[in-house]
Amino acid sequence: MRYRVTFYCPDTHLTYNLNTLNKQGIGGGVTARIRMAHALGELGHIVTIYNSCSNIQNIDNVDYIPFDRAKRIETDIFIASTSGDGLDLSRLNEIDIHAKLHILMVHGVDPPNGIDLDLFDYVYALSNFMRGIVEDQWEVDPKKIFTSHRGVKEDHYHHREDDHFQRDPLGIIYLSHPSKGLGPAIEILYILNKFEMGFSLHVYGGYSLWGEEEKALDSVPNLTYHGLIGQRVLAHEMEKFSYALNIQDREEPFGISLIEAMRAGWIVLASSVGAFPEIIQNGHNGFLVSGRSSALRRIYSLA
Repeated sequence: MRYRVTFYCPDTHLTYNLNTLNKQGIGGGVTARIRMAHALGELGHIVTIYNSCSNIQNIDNVDYIPFDRAKRIETDIFIASTSGDGLDLSRLNEIDIHAKLHILMVHGVDPPNGIDLDLFDYVYALSNFMRGIVEDQWEVDPKKIFTSHRGVKEDHYHHREDDHFQRDPLGIIYLSHPSKGLGPAIEILYILNKFEMGFSLHVYGGYSLWGEEEKALDSVPNLTYHGLIGQRVLAHEMEKFSYALNIQDREEPFGISLIEAMRAGWIVLASSVGAFPEIIQNGHNGFLVSGRSSALRRIYSLA
């Protein structure tokens, strides 16, 4: 059956569409929203996205419309989403929405502002960790919550048997916003190179990942800052390295960069916080590190 599916996101801190993901790169919340919309479009559904975009356009059978043009929406499935810019959905109160199913797509631990959660038939949690947050802290009826882990764009990665690429056995990647754990990653680089020189840290992402003004990173030996790049190019870059670091104190709601790292064949080392333990089976598809990442500075001073 073919459904009309409408996404609505009034965030203004980023202007984007599918081409932004492919050519420039963007944060995980936007990535998940756009990938989901286009996956539904590929299945033959009629998909519209009201978001912060420059003009009305159709890209790969998905219609992009500036969110301020939404006055009346008639659809089968309505999906509201906010992943930045104050997490504010109050504009929904000004729109005449007629839908058979209303879904709130969750991105972080804080509930959206300006809207009654009872207006939604279901809340889509991105991990079982987040399901617990929505039930216990947002006080949503557990019968109205469902969990679906997010996936990777499979065609971004190598498939043919004759595709060969050389990995750097001492190459480490940090792939995220600097606030999530870049400091601990740099501390680990210092520790490793104190005992065996040759490890390098490659940083992808940066402050602009969340629409902030970019800042220069401090000069650190054996660290290369790549910034934001298109996601298809990033997937091929990722296959050059061997390890991923997700060492952080922040309880991650999901962490799309984690599963992308695993798909690229990295050995992942992540803190045992938030949703990470339900993604990583310690010693099987990665390693979970207990303790607070802030203790690394003390470890480095003693090493």
